[in-house]
Amino acid sequence: MNKLYQNWIIIILFISSGAIITALIAEHFFNKYPCQLCIYQRYPYYLMIMLSLFYFVRNFSLILYSIISTLSFFVGSIFALWHVGVEKNILPGLSGCTISLNSSESLGDLKNKILSQPITNCEDVIWTFFGFSAASVNSILYICLFILSTIYCYKKLNEKQKKK
Repeated sequence: MNKLYQNWIIIILFISSGAIITALIAEHFFNKYPCQLCIYQRYPYYLMIMLSLFYFVRNFSLILYSIISTLSFFVGSIFALWHVGVEKNILPGLSGCTISLNSSESLGDLKNKILSQPITNCEDVIWTFFGFSAASVNSILYICLFILSTIYCYKKLNEKQKKK
């Protein structure tokens, strides 16, 4: 477990990069277009990629890094779990997640509504992995990263307290 935390920033960089690369490959090579919630789930990974790279360039506080990573993975968990809830018809989706073409005043208005609709409905499961949707896999990954990042943050704060 100690080796894990010694290389935590590199691990976060690789996991976050792997998640984004996987999503982009699915989107661009296999035509698995993301819904709005899928896009929102990518933002914490993008943040952690940028923050990790910035850490290697500027070498700022590990405590600050761990706090931001913990919060980022928490937000990612919320979006991923929300998406699972939308897929299972337990939770409502975003307004952009469902196709709604009601009350068009003109043909031009209807055309604009059709063109502005998301490519993929958030309720649709785009692909599965051993029976788990992409949102489910992402939920598991985010929850694991959140737990490990919380433990890492706790350890770093304890180390700082012991030095005082």
